[in-house]
Amino acid sequence: ICCDFGLCFFFQAEDGIRDAQESRGLGDVYKRQHLNSAEGGLYTVNLHGDCVAPKPRGPFEVKGSFSLPFKNVFPEDKPFTFSVDNPCFMVGPAKKQLHEETLAVKKGINLAVSFVQQDGASSAGKLVASSPGVPNWVFYLKGV
Repeated sequence: ICCDFGLCFFFQAEDGIRDAQESRGLGDVYKRQHLNSAEGGLYTVNLHGDCVAPKPRGPFEVKGSFSLPFKNVFPEDKPFTFSVDNPCFMVGPAKKQLHEETLAVKKGINLAVSFVQQDGASSAGKLVASSPGVPNWVFYLKGV
């Protein structure tokens, strides 16, 4: 929705109001948004959001290899551990079941995920991204 003040917001049932800033963490977030226009004057709007833990995503189909976008959304550098629970899946440039990387503030990466079918093994798996002090991100995988 664009208003006469030259600022645009869009609304989503799950996410509420978005602006140029990203999440600063979990829990209640309060923000005061100022809208100013020569024609309309100054309006101050109090916003309230409830930031929740990431929901599991997927399944992502992995046909040989796949790039999974992942971003450090926190306002500080964070060490992340990426692990898979099925030996048919490998993660990271070294193609192992465990990959560790420290991501800079707001830095995004394309995490390499690969799949090689093994006799008698399931083609379903789970990739978990974890970092100390924050909830885990869970990505379900399906090898093709």
